[in-house]
Amino acid sequence: MKQFILVALFVMVVPLNVWATSVSVCNAGNGCTYTTIASALAGVGNGNHIITVKAPYTGNERVNISTSGTGVGTEMTIKADTGYTPVTKGFTVTGNYVIVNGFEMTACTTGTCFYNNGNYVTALNNYIHGDTAGTKWEVEIAYNASPVKNNFTFSGNRVTSSVVNRGSDYPFIFGVCNNCTFSNNELGPGIDVDVFRIWGNTNYINGNYIHGFTQAGTTGACQSAGSHMDIIQIFGDCGSAWCHTMSNLHFYNNFVTDSACQMFNLSKDNQAGISGVYLYDNLFVGFRLQGNTGIPDIRITNNTFIDCGDSNKMAINIINDGGGFDSTGLAIQNNIIVQTWDQQPFNQSAPGLTHSNNYTAYRVGATYNRIAGWSETGGINGGDPKFVRYSGNNSSASNDFSLQLSSPLLGKGLVIPGLTTDRQGILRANPPSIGAYEYGNIQGIQSPKNLRIVN
Repeated sequence: MKQFILVALFVMVVPLNVWATSVSVCNAGNGCTYTTIASALAGVGNGNHIITVKAPYTGNERVNISTSGTGVGTEMTIKADTGYTPVTKGFTVTGNYVIVNGFEMTACTTGTCFYNNGNYVTALNNYIHGDTAGTKWEVEIAYNASPVKNNFTFSGNRVTSSVVNRGSDYPFIFGVCNNCTFSNNELGPGIDVDVFRIWGNTNYINGNYIHGFTQAGTTGACQSAGSHMDIIQIFGDCGSAWCHTMSNLHFYNNFVTDSACQMFNLSKDNQAGISGVYLYDNLFVGFRLQGNTGIPDIRITNNTFIDCGDSNKMAINIINDGGGFDSTGLAIQNNIIVQTWDQQPFNQSAPGLTHSNNYTAYRVGATYNRIAGWSETGGINGGDPKFVRYSGNNSSASNDFSLQLSSPLLGKGLVIPGLTTDRQGILRANPPSIGAYEYGNIQGIQSPKNLRIVN
């Protein structure tokens, strides 16, 4: 059986720096240099230091890091000992060139579990679950900082939450940053939350397993008490300058599934500084509500959408209202859109829309029917797409949405400049296949089993 391992093992290789100062933290009487992380940070000061937290450690601190490393490869590193996961009440980072690796963060009492207000800060292999009513955001990059923070990396982490009734559908990951990366994380389950709200310029969300988002007190619903939930939400009407700039956001190679909520909700709100969202090579499976477009220059290319948007009978809702939503320059190309209703997956007459080379079908069981009245340049309407394995059960771990050699979707896509590989790194053919997978991919779909980085 083919297996898809989205984030089974993430290994960060850092050049060995023999000049780093190494100290240890554990309970008194166990031979470590310090008994708390706070005392270790105060003791070493700024510089290229490695602080290793070892068992037994019961400090359960809220860790404040105001000290800095000296550069890339010579960071201030606070890490868990191999095979051990120390429990903390979260981290507040205001220094630069800092790495936090391998901690559990829970019972966070300051509104966020991991707060970053530094540059070149990296959070690796942590388990974050605020799980208290006071937790708004699990991860925050200082949204009102001036200047905006740069080069934050959040990778290999697991984030969950059982908090209900947060209000305002607070997101898991929130903030403003430039040149930041959110990759190879497991995000979910979660209740009453958005997943990403990220502003700033040139940011990357890739390789994540995002699943299991629901609204409290409802069955299969996503909206109550004026609140709605999205995997990605961008807006420009926060009432302050921090939300008026967002450009060049890349969301790619993600596996997003098992959600009663919207895929995305993107609105410009009359802010000239908001444009450019690129969604490509993603797999979206089983969403109750659609994705809403309303930002100029959105590109939705080479994604696979399976049973998304059944509540409102549309996969993508293109909105141009002359104000808050402006979908000028939208392109929808090379996508697989399989749905369980017989009507168009998006509005073809939207002004400024470019669309072509999509595969669309109205599925009844294992039969892929044509959608009545639907056609487009280079498109394929109905007919078996020849997935490697799909029974119609969207929660099955054995699903494999890569394409068989006999698939009619092979070589039917449009060449998109800059998109040279599929979601698993397989080189795209010329012309490419439609959907997130190029033929030749030998891996299927399965939830990640182990997100821990090997130190």
